[in-house]
Amino acid sequence: SDIIEFGAGSGENSGTLISLAPRSYKFVDGSEAVLTNLQDRLATTVSSSTVAPQFTFSTSHILDYEDDSLYDLVICEGVLPMQMNPREMATHVLSFVRPGGAVILSCFDSVSAFSEIARRYLASSIFEDLNYSERLIHQLVGFFEPDFTQLPGMSRSPEDWVLDSIINPWLGNFFSLQDALEVATDGHALLGTSPRFLQDWRWFKDPSALDENTTLTSAVSSYRMNIHSLLDARFTSQARLDDEANSSLIEVTSRIATRVRGHISGNVPYESEEFGGDVMYMIKTTEDLHPQTLQSLQGLVDWSVSRDPSDLEQFRSLWGRGQQYISLGRLN
Repeated sequence: SDIIEFGAGSGENSGTLISLAPRSYKFVDGSEAVLTNLQDRLATTVSSSTVAPQFTFSTSHILDYEDDSLYDLVICEGVLPMQMNPREMATHVLSFVRPGGAVILSCFDSVSAFSEIARRYLASSIFEDLNYSERLIHQLVGFFEPDFTQLPGMSRSPEDWVLDSIINPWLGNFFSLQDALEVATDGHALLGTSPRFLQDWRWFKDPSALDENTTLTSAVSSYRMNIHSLLDARFTSQARLDDEANSSLIEVTSRIATRVRGHISGNVPYESEEFGGDVMYMIKTTEDLHPQTLQSLQGLVDWSVSRDPSDLEQFRSLWGRGQQYISLGRLN
């Protein structure tokens, strides 16, 4: 197989793939320093007993990248969400998949990100200036330490989480599973997602089962009826909510995300009472959420009035399902 990875970073994905002895592996990243570090890492970690692929490294922003080749596997992990034009970028990434090949993308929406959006607001309200400093990192790690103890399987260090989720300005746009499915409607088939949210009740005798665009449309519908389960990783709702209820959830979390961004940048003040009012609207419009999820949201409302950190105790265990994955196959 020929593999290309956009936004390879430090190369965590490459280890397993290289062990499977692909024919070639191309890494594309906007930072020359990142690719230099990756080359050094591969030079020391690729075992002499491994049949090493042909490595290629290209310094380029994704939308500027040009290549006449097509690839059996295209990876763009942890890159598209919060870009300025994530859908346009995803379309460009998909153009490098060979017919019969596959692409893996990661997604992040305002519902799955809400717990971190709320923590961004707490940090900006309590610590005010979120410009990077070692002292601020230490303070934020200490403040959110009770939250980290409620997150099993935490894959980043507290310091890295603070840098990624609090200090990072998040200037771009979300890229949801729905965005990925809509970008892929022309000539692609859905292979899988994580979490696995899709329920497809079309029968094999139904002619529409042969139409991949119908399959992707059905997947969008399943995503929208189950998106509330991305809000709280502790629970999976057994009930699917109707599109109207979850449209309200998408709308209010998107509004809160936009207002938090404006608050942090200093362009548009977002008073704690307004934040609490928006969270209360979430509670009222999605009453079918798990009772503990509603309690956690109520903790944010209580804090918005009192500004007493002890009122956040119920909230601290709320973490969303964060980043999701989707894989798609190119049909022709």
